[in-house]
Amino acid sequence: MATFLARHPQLRPATEKEPDFFLRDARYTGLGLEHYRSQFPRKRLLGKELFFEASVGYFFDPAVPERLVDFDPNLRFIVMVREPALRAHSAWNHYRILVSVPRERARFEAWLQDHNSEDRAAGLAMLARPDYPSFAEAVEAEFSALDRSGPTWTLPAMVAGGLYATQLERFLTFFQRDRFLVLEDRELAERPAESLNRVLAFLDLPPHDWGDAFPRVFAGSYEQAPDSAALERLRAFYAPHNRRFFELAGRSFGW
Repeated sequence: MATFLARHPQLRPATEKEPDFFLRDARYTGLGLEHYRSQFPRKRLLGKELFFEASVGYFFDPAVPERLVDFDPNLRFIVMVREPALRAHSAWNHYRILVSVPRERARFEAWLQDHNSEDRAAGLAMLARPDYPSFAEAVEAEFSALDRSGPTWTLPAMVAGGLYATQLERFLTFFQRDRFLVLEDRELAERPAESLNRVLAFLDLPPHDWGDAFPRVFAGSYEQAPDSAALERLRAFYAPHNRRFFELAGRSFGW
């Protein structure tokens, strides 16, 4: 979504796709708002440019909504979601690659350096393991943790990350519902131009000719299909949460 939106002449992305500024304490507290503003062009070219960034971690970190409303209560949010059981498998696969592939391990270690202490500790613990758990093992381990102490938003949050209703409700404590456009990833994949023009309408911009080329960006690489029993267990768990999310979103995605 961020890559495609950056094609528009009035939409200006941050120099770093995921600044994570409002998520990482070392950046938010240590670097200050001038550092964040430096991520965006200072010279306005058209008079009605809109600036955006795409830090996906904002949605599930509990501290972020209040920080964002303090920064600008008029922000708008595009929330793109994926069927949560498949999202959990994607998250598991993402961290499996970060831990298992040597060049990715080095990137993961660097990425953790200024993460919040809880996430950094969790990431280093993942790197220290002699092996990486299977998808089913990882799901069961997080379910056990959920039973003991409720959802945690610390990495990798494979199960908790799909509790979209809880995450959206946190934002709605600080922002009005009309500040949010909720889309599903399949919409962008199957009807990219239509989905992008929905975003423009949400931003009070006219439709745009996006062309016909929409190459896949950041496509995941999967060595094995997800364990079907683990997926079904996740879908049963998510069912009531999904119903609440559909109510908040004002639409159903049929999960």
